[in-house]
Amino acid sequence: RFTWIDPYILGLYNIGQILQVDRSTEIFISLLSARSTHLYKAKEQNNTSMMDILQQSHDTLSKYDLFSEPTNYPFPKYQKRHDISLLTDYLNLTVDSRSYGQPTTIPVEPPTTTCHAEVAQPIYMAPCEHHVCRHRQNYLINDALPKATSNCSIIELGVCTSDFRPLAFKTVLDRKLADREIQVLTTLGRVPHLVYMEDTFLNDRNEQVIVLPMLKKLGISQKDLVDIARTMRQLFSALFTMHNHQIIHLDVTPSNLMQDNSDSLVLIDFGLSHQVHPSIPALTTARGTAGYIAPELFNCPSSIDAKVDIYSAGIILGQMLDGYLPSDLGLHLLGGLAVRCDTTEQIAMNINEFLLTRRTSGTYSSYPPTTTHSDPYPQVLYHAAELLAGMLMTDPCLRPSAKECLQSQFLTAKVEQFVDTQRNVVQERVRVFCYYREQARCGYGFGGSYGGSSYFGGYREVERYR
Repeated sequence: RFTWIDPYILGLYNIGQILQVDRSTEIFISLLSARSTHLYKAKEQNNTSMMDILQQSHDTLSKYDLFSEPTNYPFPKYQKRHDISLLTDYLNLTVDSRSYGQPTTIPVEPPTTTCHAEVAQPIYMAPCEHHVCRHRQNYLINDALPKATSNCSIIELGVCTSDFRPLAFKTVLDRKLADREIQVLTTLGRVPHLVYMEDTFLNDRNEQVIVLPMLKKLGISQKDLVDIARTMRQLFSALFTMHNHQIIHLDVTPSNLMQDNSDSLVLIDFGLSHQVHPSIPALTTARGTAGYIAPELFNCPSSIDAKVDIYSAGIILGQMLDGYLPSDLGLHLLGGLAVRCDTTEQIAMNINEFLLTRRTSGTYSSYPPTTTHSDPYPQVLYHAAELLAGMLMTDPCLRPSAKECLQSQFLTAKVEQFVDTQRNVVQERVRVFCYYREQARCGYGFGGSYGGSSYFGGYREVERYR
C-alpha cells in the first residue's frame, strides 16, 4: 500500500514491533503523516534516544488538530489521520536506546474500547490516489492504473480502504443509461457469470458512479477447443439467467466478456439491456455494437426476443472457431464493422455444406494408411460447427435458445472427446491431410475415392495450415 516510506520512520515502526507495542501501526502512520523538521533533526543525532524522538514527534503533532480542516496543516496532501490521545498513551514509555529498545515501563491502562470505536483506521493515501467524492471516503481511485473511457462511461480502478479489495468505479455520463443498468443489476443480484453491483452513489459532479468488482480481460483468440466449450458454456449460463428474468443484454461482444480471479467468465455492461415487460416501452431503434447486432433489430426492433443475444454469441463462437474450421467458410469475416446480414447467412450456408459433405463422404481413403485418423477433424468439432450454424440463422425462430445451446452435443461432450483437440494438433493434422490429398490428386500414390469438396483440399488450405 505504501509507495513512499521514510527509512527512518520505518525504523521507528520496526522498533515498535520489537517492543510489542499494541497499535504500533497507528503510531507509525501518525509519524508518517506528521513529517516535520523535528524528525529530520533528530535523525542526524546518533545519540538521540528513542524516547526523545517520540517526544519530539508528540510535540509536533500536538500543535495541530488532526480532526480539523487541512488548511492549517503543514502537509495538506496528508489528510486527518489519527487521534492524538492514542499516541499520547503510548508515549509514556521509557526506552534504553543502548539495549535495542527493551522496555522498562509499559503503559498501565491501554486505550478503552470506546476510544477504539471512535477512531477510524488510519490509511495512507499515495500522491497518485484520490477519493471518489467527499462523502465516500472509504473508496480510493489510483490514477496510476489504466482507465477505460467511452462516450457513455468512464471506468477507473481503485480499492476499498476497509479491506483493500480491488474495485472498478464506473462513472456513467448518461443518467438514463445509469438508471437502466442499476435496475438490471439490482434485479439480477449476485449470480454466477454475471457482474454484480457493490455500491452506487452520486459523485461531486452529480454523476452516477457504480462500484463493481475488478475483473480481468478475457481473450477469445487462439483458444483450444476445450477452452472454447468452457467459455461458451459459461456464457450461455449467464444468458439463460438473464433471459429467465426477461432481460435481453443486446451487447454481447468480446469486450464485454471478462473473467474473475478463478478464470471464470463474467458478462458485464448492462447499459444497453432491455427488459421485456408490459410496463416498459418496446424498443424503437437498434442497439448494440456493429458486427454483433442481430438482423431483426434492424427490421423490427419492437418485436425482438432473447434470440438476439444468441446471434451475438454465435458471432463470438465463430471467431473462436476460426482456425479450427476450413478458411473457405469465411469465419474470419465475423464481427467486422462492414459485415452485412447476408454475409453471415452465407457463412451459415457454408457451414451446413461443410457438415453435409462430411456426412456423405464418410471416411477418406486418400489419407495415408500410416495415420490412425481417417478424418482430420475431431468429432466434437463437428458438433461445434452444428451449434454455430444454428446460432447464425437469419430467422430468429430457427435459432436455439440459451437452454437448448447448453443441451447441445458440443457443450455436453465428455472430457474424453476433447483428447488431441488442441489447436496446433488439429491444424497439423489437417495440414498433413491436405498434403497427402494433393499428392493423390496429382497421381503420386495414396489414390482412392474422395469427394470433390474444396473444404478438404486445395493449395489454399495447404498454405493456410503450413
